[in-house]
Amino acid sequence: KIKFKCYQDQFFSPIYSGDIYRFLIFSQRLKKYGLYNFGGLERFSRLQCLEIFLKLKKIKKYDLIKQNVPKKVPKDVSMNINKLLAANFKPSKFKYNLKKLYL
Repeated sequence: KIKFKCYQDQFFSPIYSGDIYRFLIFSQRLKKYGLYNFGGLERFSRLQCLEIFLKLKKIKKYDLIKQNVPKKVPKDVSMNINKLLAANFKPSKFKYNLKKLYL
């Protein structure tokens, strides 16, 4: 069996590296320069992401050790991407990216 350790209480907005590349090209063409928070459209816990991945890969035999983040670590590291969206750039969805990478 595969063993996974995963934080169940930390949330983030996963982003696909291809979206970062797309945004660099997009911003250069439209001259939309500045400081942008970069994150995905969706907010997940790290545990939710792992469960989505395991389901996608049809991995059924595994041990999962759920952990809580240490007190000094922020529980929510998701990004506010309003400026990114206001620039008319839309990152792709997490499940779509997983399928693109792993199927």
